[in-house]
Amino acid sequence: MGSNLEGQLGIGDLSIKSKNTPVLVETLVDHKPLSISAGAYHSACILKSGETYTWGNGSEGALGLGQRWSYSTPQKVDFSQVTSNFIKEISCGLSHTLCLDETGIVYVFGCNQFGQIGLGSE
Repeated sequence: MGSNLEGQLGIGDLSIKSKNTPVLVETLVDHKPLSISAGAYHSACILKSGETYTWGNGSEGALGLGQRWSYSTPQKVDFSQVTSNFIKEISCGLSHTLCLDETGIVYVFGCNQFGQIGLGSE
């Protein structure tokens, strides 16, 4: 529930600009979420299987999908280039996302205008 201006509700219908009552995220019905997070313009979910899904505004790379498109339904994030470990926790910021794997390693993606993804530079 809340704003859907950027597709951050994950319901696949951008004509619905906001919802003030709960709406089912149908894409995730048959999955078992372990962790979820909501940023201002994007959302994320980790399944018990370790798969990570993001949706909403991807213009700053906050979805971790390798491009800067936005999606109104959950999209699977591919971590295979950086780790074979399961992602266990996730947190969405304004336009960035942080993930923690099962060994305690942190992965980040998205906007770094103010150094928020911790790479030592802006």
